[in-house]
Amino acid sequence: REPGNKTVLRKFVLFSVLIIVLPLVTFFSAKYVISSRRVSLGLLGIAEQNAGTVLSAFIAIGVVNLLMVAFVVTAIAEDNSTANHKASAPAVSDAATAFAVAKSREKSVKERSKSSRERSAEGKYSKKSK
Repeated sequence: REPGNKTVLRKFVLFSVLIIVLPLVTFFSAKYVISSRRVSLGLLGIAEQNAGTVLSAFIAIGVVNLLMVAFVVTAIAEDNSTANHKASAPAVSDAATAFAVAKSREKSVKERSKSSRERSAEGKYSKKSK
């Protein structure tokens, strides 16, 4: 289990509850406020007694759309942050690996040059003894 899954689940549950509760609260609150005032949507061909309900529905639909956009934005932001975090972690690991490989190559080159110097020194001594 990844630790990021808890935060994803929390956000999903939060937005699920909000997308159910907030539009209902908005609809009935707007309907209450609008019904106390005289609102006319005659230009749209809507009777005056239905105008409050229609306007409240439009407001609730707007709230649902805002919640969906907010959810998508937070999901993309979270995805980008995890992608950046995962991308930076291997880069550090790759750098450490590259450094270790370079050190081992340097060490092997030193050992090879040392052994070749020893062999050449042995060759000089063996020629002198002849």
